[in-house]
Amino acid sequence: MGLILDTSEFIFAERTRLTVDDLLARFDEADSIAISVITLAELQHGVRRAATPQQMTRRERFIADVVASVTAIPVSIEIALRAGDLDAELELNGESLQLNDLIIATTALIFDSAVVTSNVRHFSRIPGLQLIPLSPHFSREVSM
Repeated sequence: MGLILDTSEFIFAERTRLTVDDLLARFDEADSIAISVITLAELQHGVRRAATPQQMTRRERFIADVVASVTAIPVSIEIALRAGDLDAELELNGESLQLNDLIIATTALIFDSAVVTSNVRHFSRIPGLQLIPLSPHFSREVSM
C-alpha cells in the first residue's frame, strides 16, 4: 500500500528531534511513501514561526532532509478539481475541512494511498479515504 504522510507526523518528529530517516523507517514495508507539496508549505510556515534563530535553522535543515528523502507530489489540475468537489460535498453535508487537509486527502485518493496521520478527526470526514492513525507518540506499530 502506498502512503501519504500528513504534516502532523513531520511536526512531531521535528519537535521531538527525530530524524526524517527515523520517521520513514517506521514504514519500511510500504509500497511507496510520499507527501503532498502542501506538507512542505505547512512545514515552511513552522520555519518562519520559529521562536529562536537556532530553532529556525534546525527546522530549515529538517525540511531539507524531507525534500531529499520523500517524493513531494505537486498539486495537479486533477487534484485541485477533486479537492473542490470534496469541499463542496462536505459543505453540502454541513461539514468543512481546511483546504490544506483536503488537498492532502485528495492526493492520497488519487494515488490510491492511505494517509498516515495523528489528526484522524479531520481526515475521517473524507469518504473513501484510507487512514492509518498514529498516536502523537508513535506508540503503536504500523502494519501494512
